[in-house]
Amino acid sequence: MTGTDARSAAQLTGAQPLTGTAHWDEYWEGAAELPIELAKGEQSGSTAILDVLDRFVAARTRLSVLELGGAPGGYTAYLWRRFGHDVCVMDNSPAGVALTRENFRLLGVPGEVVQRDLFSGETPIPRFDVVYSLGLIEHFEDTESIVRAHLAYLEPGGRLIIGCPNLRGVNEVVLRWLSPSALNWHHLRVMDMRTWARFERSLHVDRRFSGYVAGFQPGAFWRCERDGIAFRALSRGLVTLGRYWNGRGGRAIARCNSRHWSYYAIGVYDKPMGEGTTKPSFLEA
Repeated sequence: MTGTDARSAAQLTGAQPLTGTAHWDEYWEGAAELPIELAKGEQSGSTAILDVLDRFVAARTRLSVLELGGAPGGYTAYLWRRFGHDVCVMDNSPAGVALTRENFRLLGVPGEVVQRDLFSGETPIPRFDVVYSLGLIEHFEDTESIVRAHLAYLEPGGRLIIGCPNLRGVNEVVLRWLSPSALNWHHLRVMDMRTWARFERSLHVDRRFSGYVAGFQPGAFWRCERDGIAFRALSRGLVTLGRYWNGRGGRAIARCNSRHWSYYAIGVYDKPMGEGTTKPSFLEA
């Protein structure tokens, strides 16, 4: 981080999340075995996201990178190992923070892990060259407020990356069959990227990339809440198909994208520069 903003986060319009800290504490207490680190080629879904990070976070200089809502830090660990950037993860869940700290310890990642609520009003607000979140904005109904909170942590001219799962279209149909409760803690409208134009205009961010990635991901439907042989068979079949998707066959399928079936939505933006500031050297010409 290269500076601070004396404004309180509470001065931003607070967005009410669809989930609370207790939800995420329970979620992370049942997390997968550590260590967790993302790597290309292991899963076609995460590989597509890593491709975007590679393209827009690569730099000739060492950057400060903040992931918001980033437990357990798998993507941030990748960025540290791939580029050597100074990394930080911020999360409001005590269980998620503890999990990320232990994950970083096991992986040898010298990153900072901070427990903090985006709208808590704590000051000062540190600023970073890159701020990103992958699966945060869809838990808030007021998309502009949560994106504005991201920008508060970003240096003028810095890079903002926002991603969220796409649970609309075919994905929504399958979820309603297998695990309908998952839809209760996701705001589906934000997953339609046509709505992102509103915050892009109001916040005056410069769009560098926007689109759906990773294609259809059958392995994402591993959770089955329904009783009955047919539901369990469908879930197992999708998971089995997902294993094929993660191999060579899935790489080609992951390039076929649409808002009707793709696994992920992701946008890359540059924050407006203030008066007297110059374009950061890490941004492309």
